[in-house]
Amino acid sequence: MAEAAISSLKSGKGASISHRHAAVVAGLGTFGWNNLLLTPEFGTGQRLVTILTTADLQPDRMLKEDVCTDCNHICAKVCPANAISREESITYELAGQKVTVAKLVKQKCSWFHDGMATETFGTVEMKMPEDLSWDDVRKARQQVDARSPPQQFSRRIVTQTTGGHCGLCLVNCPKGGQYRPR
Repeated sequence: MAEAAISSLKSGKGASISHRHAAVVAGLGTFGWNNLLLTPEFGTGQRLVTILTTADLQPDRMLKEDVCTDCNHICAKVCPANAISREESITYELAGQKVTVAKLVKQKCSWFHDGMATETFGTVEMKMPEDLSWDDVRKARQQVDARSPPQQFSRRIVTQTTGGHCGLCLVNCPKGGQYRPR
């Protein structure tokens, strides 16, 4: 897999990799109900980088014990977009291990994460369409980028958007521990 991704990058075609999935397969943590990585040491408080290599490395084992313990789905309760289901889940297999996470409407999550809602520190308030599509999200991001103050550009490095950054599911997760923003 790494060889194909490296070849694609070298040819200029690009490659897509989920840092979260790579981290779970590498044994760094498990998925929380909110579909994000939780580690035993840092909970929700980490940033990820993936290094692709063709080196012959022995992989660590995936964690068997779930880091996301029963907190009654606080992440879903605090989500202003109602993007994280409280009851509906999705189960799939990852490297031979069963993973169960909340059903997530990613477009709704992106709407609040990417600065289209002032209640999540967005710079431009926009009404979220009822039948939100990825095309709606893309067009709204362009409007936010065009209307945001120039000093907001520095935030793009961390959040991938010049708008806001929701993250309420992260900061309200009880696994955030001492690394939780105050």
